[in-house]
Amino acid sequence: KWTHAAVPSKAVSSICAGGSILFLGNENSDNWFMLQRAGWRLNPTESIQHQIENLLADISFEKINSKKAEAKLLAIELSKLVTTTYQQIAEKILRN
Repeated sequence: KWTHAAVPSKAVSSICAGGSILFLGNENSDNWFMLQRAGWRLNPTESIQHQIENLLADISFEKINSKKAEAKLLAIELSKLVTTTYQQIAEKILRN
């Protein structure tokens, strides 16, 4: 019900700290759209226990480290996005 209503700061904070995420939510959420390269998603409409069992059977240090590396890249991209957006806002204000 909260899809597109909020972006949980804990997920963004984890990414910006270089951590990966385990996301339980809709695949169409803004959070998943933005951060999926650095995490795994559980579908809330399916058995959580079954999904966790599958994840644990498949996970490895290599996969975790790959997601963490993506998190570091995402953090840089998010920072650039924020800077660019503020610059665009400032330019519009100065023009008016």
